[in-house]
Order: sequence, then structure tokens, then C-alpha cells
Amino acid sequence: MKRISAFCGLLAAVGLMFVSSLSAKAYTLSYTGLNLGQNVTIKVNGVQKAGFAGQIGWQFTGSAGTPTGYSNSFYAYCCSLENNLQTPMDVNIRSTNDLTRNNNSPNTGVKAAWLFNTYANQVNSNTTAAALQVAIWESLYDTSYSMSAGYFQLVTSDSALTNQVNTYLNALNSNFTATTATWFQPTNPSNAQDMLGAAAVSTVPEPGTMSLLACSGLSGLCVLRRRIR
Repeated sequence: MKRISAFCGLLAAVGLMFVSSLSAKAYTLSYTGLNLGQNVTIKVNGVQKAGFAGQIGWQFTGSAGTPTGYSNSFYAYCCSLENNLQTPMDVNIRSTNDLTRNNNSPNTGVKAAWLFNTYANQVNSNTTAAALQVAIWESLYDTSYSMSAGYFQLVTSDSALTNQVNTYLNALNSNFTATTATWFQPTNPSNAQDMLGAAAVSTVPEPGTMSLLACSGLSGLCVLRRRIR
């Protein structure tokens, strides 16, 4: 078991049903490296810490393979400041609807999911990646969305980073709607760092396609019966 000393922190309905069905099976994730992001200094409940904030690379390894609907390799963001990144780790795949932090503040996982789903694909620099990570932490641990007060704080003189974080949080405050992403919950070791990543891509056909498939299946049965006769 390799432990990485950073906080890396420190370093729809069908989709929800699909994620829930995966939660009972553990998958193995192995760390592949850091990508876009930068080192930041933060305060967590008054304790100052320093580490990487940004994209963290992972790959599904082990006998369980890659779960259906997920990429084998991907980038994720930290969603637990209490633990250190460790690799490899076994994880349950859960919906961010179940994710809470800091005394179960309401909608914490859903808000973090909104930030990820809205901005992860737009990240194109170290600043935007670090800012998205900081905004995700703030959405999970606080409700005030202030970088200088509360349980979670950002300690920096980097105005570009601060401005980008505020851009994300202002958009969250104004435009938030319920959405879901994936919570990778560590089970072995259980004190490894939780990760937030993309939801599974559903392969369930559209209702219209299902009807066509049903009709096609019925036609096939008719042809088969004729051939048997």
C-alpha cells in the first residue's frame, strides 16, 4: 500500500439506479499521477495545511475490472480533507446524493456534483483546475461560500485563483440545480481519500428505441416460427 502525503487534497433516474447497483461491489483504483492544478494553502477548522489542488489521475485495476459505463482511466477531485491519498484502494461506487461532509450539511454532495458536471470539462489550466477543487471543498464543508471565513478557508495572495474560485461559487449560488456525479468511497483502506468523478454513462436505449427493439424481437419470433413449421 502506497501512501501519498498530500491532501490532493491533502495532496438521471436510470443513472441513479445504476450507480446504486454498483455500490455493493468493490472496485480497485490505482493512482496514475497529478495533472492540471497547483499547490495551495488552506485552513480546515482552523488548522493550516498545504498540498495539491486539482486533477488526480486514477485507473481501475484488479480482478473486478472496469465497471460498466466508466472509463478505465480518468481524473477525479478530492472530496475528503480528513484523509490522505493512498494507492491502490478498493472503493464502493456511490451517488454523490449520499455524500455529506461537516456534520451533514444539506445538499453538500449534490452541490459538489453540480460544480464538477458544469466545469470539469472546461478546465484548461492549473488555475482553473485548482479553483474547481477549492470550490468543491467549499461546497462540501461550508454554506457561506466565503474563502476567508468558515470551516474551510483558502489562504492565498493569488488573485487569479481567488477570482476563479469566486466565479465558480457565484455560479453555484445563482444557478444550482440538482445533479449527480460519482462518489468513490474507499473501503480498503477505509481511511484513504474519497474521490469525486463523472457519473456512469448510461447505455439504456431511448424509449423509442426500446419500442423498436421490442417490435424487432416480435418479428424475429414470427420468422422463427415460420421456419420451424
